[in-house]
Amino acid sequence: MRLWLLIARRYFFSRQKRNFINILSIISLLGVAVGTAALVIVLSAFNGMRDVAREMYQVFDPTLKVMPASGKWLQVSPTLLSQVRSVSAVEEVSEALEDNVLLMHGGDQAIARLKAVSASNNLNTRLKPAMIAGQSNLNDHERSFALVGVGIVQSLKIDPQSGLDDIQLWYPKNKKSQSLNPENAFNKRYITVGGTFGIEASFDNQYVMAPIAFGVDLMAAGDKRSYLEVALQPNANVAETKEQLQDLLGNKFIVQDGDDQHADLIKILRLEKLFVFIALSFILLIASFNIYVSLSMLAVDKQADLTILRAMGADDALMRRIFMAVGSFIAISGALIGLGIGIAVCIAQQTYGFVGMGITNALVDAYPVTIDPNDLIAIGLVIVVITLLSSLGPALKAMRIGTRVEA
Repeated sequence: MRLWLLIARRYFFSRQKRNFINILSIISLLGVAVGTAALVIVLSAFNGMRDVAREMYQVFDPTLKVMPASGKWLQVSPTLLSQVRSVSAVEEVSEALEDNVLLMHGGDQAIARLKAVSASNNLNTRLKPAMIAGQSNLNDHERSFALVGVGIVQSLKIDPQSGLDDIQLWYPKNKKSQSLNPENAFNKRYITVGGTFGIEASFDNQYVMAPIAFGVDLMAAGDKRSYLEVALQPNANVAETKEQLQDLLGNKFIVQDGDDQHADLIKILRLEKLFVFIALSFILLIASFNIYVSLSMLAVDKQADLTILRAMGADDALMRRIFMAVGSFIAISGALIGLGIGIAVCIAQQTYGFVGMGITNALVDAYPVTIDPNDLIAIGLVIVVITLLSSLGPALKAMRIGTRVEA
């Protein structure tokens, strides 16, 4: 074993002449441990919220979405559909129309977002877990049904269990009406409410789903569509398939994955996580001041040892390495304890859900946490930097003490 490492290990594990130095070392170690554990837990909580958001949006949104690069509509043609289906990882392609509509039911009315989409097995599978009442099917042989968000159902006093409630949808005509009656400026269609879904407030209070044929008729859309929904094979690589589709379709179309479809939310979560990481890192840096004090006291306490080492021919590099190593032992020990505590708390939360969301009818009951190995690496790098900053001053002080005594 190298001499500087042997001496550093002895300084770290042995009791010092002055007991308060041992106490400072323990406080330093515990400070790093608590800060590290806090970083692991808080960052894992942000990861958990991100994953819950992704899971929630996957119920309503497709794995990939093909949108026009410019304008509101894309022209659907057999050539375009065959191009998308030619990618081996693609399982289903559905056409979709989406726009604002006016809903009427009895004497109540509301502005909503109509999403008319081709019925598919993938859509039914996605929607089933979110259904509160009725069925997730948009078509039943000869009849078409609408799936309505629970917020709209409540505001319009719809009874989705009866299977008899019809709602009327109004959509502006493409051409300006010459009639004095403003009602003539709208297309109006009735559809039966077949089910109610509950996903999240932004969907539940806004969306109505209907078959694509109903949407084309209401909006007089012809071959215009808002986008294409693309479902992939179970084991398909989303990133690779997205890139393949983008290369195949060219710059006239934009292919979006789940994160792209909600880019603002994902960006906000990442920024919040980054700022929290920086804030907790600064707190950890402040807590590591105890390492600086502890090593400074150790340098004074070991003045006689430093004199002997100088007399034996020890150079500045050896002195510096000894105290840098002691600081590393304190920081690494605290970091390992903190990582262990943080990971244990996260696993316990995942398993038993001790901390609840505190929200009625939340998508998940317990606060979600997800441990990301990249976060652990980032925390390790921060601790390395903090160790260098907190140990360098005492190491230089030890060099000066040894030099002054030798002189």
